[in-house]
Amino acid sequence: LGALAGLTIAGKRGANGVSGEVTIRLDHSPDRAGDALGLIREAFPSLPVLPTQPVGVGAKWQATTAARLADKLDITQVTDYEVTAHDGPSWTIKGTTKVSGKDQKVDSATISSITGAGTSETTFADGAPYPTHKSSLETQFTASDPGATDPTKSVQFTIKVGGSVIPR
Repeated sequence: LGALAGLTIAGKRGANGVSGEVTIRLDHSPDRAGDALGLIREAFPSLPVLPTQPVGVGAKWQATTAARLADKLDITQVTDYEVTAHDGPSWTIKGTTKVSGKDQKVDSATISSITGAGTSETTFADGAPYPTHKSSLETQFTASDPGATDPTKSVQFTIKVGGSVIPR
């Protein structure tokens, strides 16, 4: 990742937390920069989507996100959010995510049994440009190759992603 020095990521976020267009700029792109940017995109934690109406402590809502894991596997993430604390200028939101996906083909493999779960905690402070955020997500799936020598064999994959953002 050191080769990405000078990388800038810019974008806008709506008042409810929905991401808008994101631009990435790197003046002198090294070899394999795309792979490194993909790693950043996979590991960078996403923020909660906020409801459009005002909420207080105890408020609960749900957000559904269609995502693409490793630019190949279509998954759905359903996250239940709750405002758990309000202390002076800070608000804390906790989230619990469930991952699912339909059976699908990726290259020559058949992917099935897509499941997963995760948690997040985000603290917004009035006037801060970015919240404190930590999250983890684990996704499992089974891959089998019907063209293999033994098509009954399959491989179970587990992908664990965790990250945190602490503004300084």
